[in-house]
Amino acid sequence: MALHTVPKKQLDPEVLTEAEDASALGSGAAASGEVLVADGAGGLSFIGVHKFSTSEAVTGTFWIDGKAVFRKVIDTGALPASGSSLVAHNITGMDVVVFIRGFAEDTNGNQIPLPHVDVGNQSNGDIGVAVNDTIVNISVAGDASAFDKSHVELWYTKV
Repeated sequence: MALHTVPKKQLDPEVLTEAEDASALGSGAAASGEVLVADGAGGLSFIGVHKFSTSEAVTGTFWIDGKAVFRKVIDTGALPASGSSLVAHNITGMDVVVFIRGFAEDTNGNQIPLPHVDVGNQSNGDIGVAVNDTIVNISVAGDASAFDKSHVELWYTKV
């Protein structure tokens, strides 16, 4: 399959299925199975299929306004015993947050989704996740300190 030039406004990604496609692009090019997508800033980026990263990555999808959607996994650490935990996400120029999702794991390996609604115990079991321009805010209704690690994945557009 030959790699071809994609007009800036065309949104369909080009899937690289042959090693020679990537090597023809020079150093730093994608490996076979990666996708070449517009990054929303007039450039092109390679993304791996289902590759999660604590670095910003282009998803290959676009929001309703035509802007590219990016994703980043934030290590939000241990959950608090009460109140909130504030963690810097270090994303510059974030505009629309499309998805907020994640998980927390306790010391026994049990996992729960984030945000979390504890139907049987709303007053003590709910865990909220909110995002602003600089932080991820995890707020707990009760003691969540048994969850010693957590991660939040953000999908977002940029200004």
